[in-house]
Amino acid sequence: MIGSVSVDTSPPSGTLLINDDAQFINTPEVALSLSGNDPLSGLAEMSFSKRRDKLVRLGAFRLPQGLDPDEWRWRKNRVRLGLRDFAGNVSLDLTDDIILDQIKTGTWDFLSI
Repeated sequence: MIGSVSVDTSPPSGTLLINDDAQFINTPEVALSLSGNDPLSGLAEMSFSKRRDKLVRLGAFRLPQGLDPDEWRWRKNRVRLGLRDFAGNVSLDLTDDIILDQIKTGTWDFLSI
């Protein structure tokens, strides 16, 4: 009997979006959209970071817990996602950035004298 063997050498793919890929937010509450796909061996685990530091292994693909909005600052904030499939292939880091802008804007009323 002759059979075929499929070898998975392709890394998983996915997407990561903060607030539907918005550039700015004015409140620290955000909505994350995560997706992952590996058609041959399947997704084994994910790693996640809500800062610019290294990825933290979270295990099975799921929505990360503990995204503390108090940690968002008035600057560019980055979220990172990494995926690994059951064959051991690792995705490139998926990232999205957003800027928390809480500067009050107003209107000017000019009086004529």
